[in-house]
Amino acid sequence: MASDLVTRWLDSFNSRAFATEDLYTRDATLTEGGPTAHGPEEIREYFKGYVAAFPDGREELISSVESPDRIAIEARFIGTNTGPMYTPGGFVPATGKSLDWAFVAVLDLENGKIKAHRGYGDQVVLRTQLGLM
Repeated sequence: MASDLVTRWLDSFNSRAFATEDLYTRDATLTEGGPTAHGPEEIREYFKGYVAAFPDGREELISSVESPDRIAIEARFIGTNTGPMYTPGGFVPATGKSLDWAFVAVLDLENGKIKAHRGYGDQVVLRTQLGLM
């Protein structure tokens, strides 16, 4: 069973509440293959970028492993790419294709909030499903 923090993290994205101040420390970092986002405001904008590219996008928990200071989440992101998407090479136009993409997020915790968020996903699978490769 997922912890309250994992449930709130998923719900925050899926509801579009982006309650990053409640989930992340003031000096938190998020790194997922592109530029690092610093602090709750930049992290919120990062998640909004996913929603701009995938307005129907949602995250579903597959599993999680937890210790007092770290959580590893295996999840999947499901959506349709109907908006421009940021990649480390710049923005690419919408493809109109569906995505069902597994990823892992490792969350380091401090006082019950996320201090560092590192995300990992197979970019070849992502680009292949979107017809970019």
